[in-house]
Amino acid sequence: MHTANELRKIQVPHGKVTWQIDRNVNTTNVCIANCKFCNFFRRPGHEDSYITDIETYKQKIDRYTVLYSYRCSKLCSRHP
Repeated sequence: MHTANELRKIQVPHGKVTWQIDRNVNTTNVCIANCKFCNFFRRPGHEDSYITDIETYKQKIDRYTVLYSYRCSKLCSRHP
């Protein structure tokens, strides 16, 4: 974090700092990739797996963009 702040001071010498709120809307947590860094995915058939239907997905996007977000990203897993 210290290094990032020092680089920011070089790149933005006037000191004005802004940030962007970014929300990730997931369509599913079912994945077969087995990435070593991901603690989010569930294997097909797992009791905690889900697939979001299109209407719920639209509602999530509407809620996030209206309430707090300037940007909404779609995350994808490698669904079988």
